[in-house]
Amino acid sequence: MIKLPEDFVRQTQQYIGQEWHELAQALAQPPTRAARLQKFTADLAEPDLAEPGVAANGSSSRGQTEISSPWYTAGPLAVQPVAVAAEMTENVPWYKTGFYIQPDSQLGKTVLHELGGVYIQEASAMAAVAALNPQPHERILDLCAAPGSKATAIGRRLQGQSLLYANEIVPARAKVLAQNLERSGIPALVTNDNPALLAKVWAGQFDAVLVDAPCSGEGMFRKDPDAAFEWSLDNVGMCSVRQQDILQSAVKLLKPGGRLVYSTCTLNPVENEQVTAWACKHLPLSLEPLPQWAGWETGRPEFTESGVNVEYTRRLWPHRGRGEGHFLALFRLTGSTSRDGEHPSTDSLPHVRKKMKRSNPGTESNILKGQILADWKAWMKTIVVPEPEVFGPPVQYGDGIYVFTETSLPLTEVHVVRNGVCTAHLQNQRFTPHHQFAMALHPQAFLQHKRLDEDEARAYLGGNTLATVNSHGWYGLSFAGLPAGWGKAVPGRVNNLYPKGLRKNNLIVLSDAVLGDAVLGDARPRLHDA
Repeated sequence: MIKLPEDFVRQTQQYIGQEWHELAQALAQPPTRAARLQKFTADLAEPDLAEPGVAANGSSSRGQTEISSPWYTAGPLAVQPVAVAAEMTENVPWYKTGFYIQPDSQLGKTVLHELGGVYIQEASAMAAVAALNPQPHERILDLCAAPGSKATAIGRRLQGQSLLYANEIVPARAKVLAQNLERSGIPALVTNDNPALLAKVWAGQFDAVLVDAPCSGEGMFRKDPDAAFEWSLDNVGMCSVRQQDILQSAVKLLKPGGRLVYSTCTLNPVENEQVTAWACKHLPLSLEPLPQWAGWETGRPEFTESGVNVEYTRRLWPHRGRGEGHFLALFRLTGSTSRDGEHPSTDSLPHVRKKMKRSNPGTESNILKGQILADWKAWMKTIVVPEPEVFGPPVQYGDGIYVFTETSLPLTEVHVVRNGVCTAHLQNQRFTPHHQFAMALHPQAFLQHKRLDEDEARAYLGGNTLATVNSHGWYGLSFAGLPAGWGKAVPGRVNNLYPKGLRKNNLIVLSDAVLGDAVLGDARPRLHDA
């Protein structure tokens, strides 16, 4: 049982009175656990469909595979693993592809999780993306995105039709964010910057922005006891100031009429209703109503003296709903965020665009030309079915050759962690396929494709070589319709190209995933965001 900070107990009692006893009892219970389907849907495919989202009778021969897009989009699996079907029986009411899982579930130790098929995520945290409601072709920014649970959910909804923009200010966490997006096969521009800088160079560029704000983490107390240990009244106050600063930057990033979702995993009114009221008074924002999801309550006007009606916001209390503590507000930009009443576009920054062309990834000077472009196209025809032109202009950044990149926004002042999808490393005039490219592709886009059974997949993810195939060269590998990575067929074996830093030898078989008694967490660094 967690030890609750005395100041937290006193402050919360002042806010909710006798209701405190119910909350205290709930905080003494184990946390709820949930998972989200990231790379497939809950239905079974038609029997003749071999891969998600691919037309029947798909083939691994050039010109014969019917693929609307080379990028992976979630669809039914041809075979639903029994362990998944056994767990995915109780839906999270506010998220169609979210499901409650058993307290002792070990789905996070399976091949399915390792390949990005499922994402272990707290149930109430899923509501932020439901509130944002991202649409394909929209330009969406997750401003405080690490470790990536919400960013990957947004990316799934973009369906490979738009680049996701994901930022994280802490360098180590930005690296984790990029890894989770890669595992999930999400094309993204990942940045590591202060929101204020992005607001300066990308003002007025986004249809929607998510601010999953750093907070005091009261909603995570029973999931993460360290959050309770680190809690203090001073920290609550500092978080509130930081949240206001982030919102001031976020609103500048919106297009006219754009959407802004503010979420926290704390119970504290200082960071929730009071920050929301502050935003309504000091920023050109208006609150929009959110659905009345089961287990969620409206924000409480008595928690703020501002006179702003916060009943459009939503709270999940652990003693009222099935999930950890969470808060949500949906805003709409109603006015101008710049001094002259206009939102500057990249076209109004010619000096910045000129600098971009000299030095930045994804700009004209980095786009492949001449012999290197011809060599890349020829190499691409040895590994994928679609013609190279389908992927758009390739861009070189360091020794990486990228596609699906950002080329229109100013990047000169921005610290870019990853821009788009890396197709290959170029070293000594030789191309080697990049793992990110495999994870972002439909398996049916692989020119040479080897389907793995579960034992082979576990061996592959552990770094072992595979049995020989009837051909040679690069092979795309998949398991249960999910892309797994690359292998290279040589006489007698298929060499393993799965990145050494990602290899795991302790993965369990799917049939054991719900039978163990060890509670598996998110396998991610301890964080106070859900």
